[in-house]
Amino acid sequence: PNHSPVYKSTSNIPGVVEEQIGGTVYDVQSNASVSNRIYAYPDGTIAGIWTMGFSPTSYADRGTGYNYFDGTVWGDAPTARIEPVRTGWPSYCPLGDGEVVVAHDGSVGLRVSKRPVRGTGAWTTTSLPGTLGGAGMTWPRVTSSGNVLHILVAAAGANAGLNLPILYYRSADGGTTWSVLNSGAGSSL
Repeated sequence: PNHSPVYKSTSNIPGVVEEQIGGTVYDVQSNASVSNRIYAYPDGTIAGIWTMGFSPTSYADRGTGYNYFDGTVWGDAPTARIEPVRTGWPSYCPLGDGEVVVAHDGSVGLRVSKRPVRGTGAWTTTSLPGTLGGAGMTWPRVTSSGNVLHILVAAAGANAGLNLPILYYRSADGGTTWSVLNSGAGSSL
């Protein structure tokens, strides 16, 4: 049914301030498990992402909405996704002095968007294709340690003799090259 979302106001909780950082009319944000969507840095800055779309019902404009808090104010609400193609269910993490967002494109792989300085500059988006047999991938989760990236992602079909397995990708060079470990056997992309 059509109705407004119900939420408990935080206005009566001491020290809590609500801030709208962006918008969307795409309402399937989590598929039951929310990934890394907000990151609070030790210096007081914050990055926030979400699945954004404004064109029902196919949502051809769907992709990652992004906003950044510089320690004083949030940026303007975005009006366009960060990726050049339709994506969904992004996951965020720091990458050295920069940042990375990984989202699935719903067909053959993942879109890895990164930039060298967090909060500013153009995003560079590359494709990380599905592995063995070209299976698509959905609902990625990314984390980092310095310049090393780790991705867990669900294969959208059979892969290495398994139906819908979880795949693990690792990049030791900030997402330039990737290794994948599937079914106990290592291979490189």
